[in-house]
Amino acid sequence: MTTQVHDLTRAGGWVEVAGSADDFLVENTGQGDVKVTLQAAAPAANAPFHTLKRGEALVRVGTGACYVASASLTARVVVSS
Repeated sequence: MTTQVHDLTRAGGWVEVAGSADDFLVENTGQGDVKVTLQAAAPAANAPFHTLKRGEALVRVGTGACYVASASLTARVVVSS
């Protein structure tokens, strides 16, 4: 299992943090909200998403890459896969 830390900005758009074949845990460890979407390819700017509040986490086993984006000025996520 590997762990990655991603610092996000609102201007940065969607960032792929786990591939479609990966099982993963993504946790919001920053101050701001984080948008999370599971897609087969890079999502559009207006793609549907889940919101992770500070301290919340999402675990996924299955298919679909995981993309995250900052819903506030800055955000941080920790991804284990």
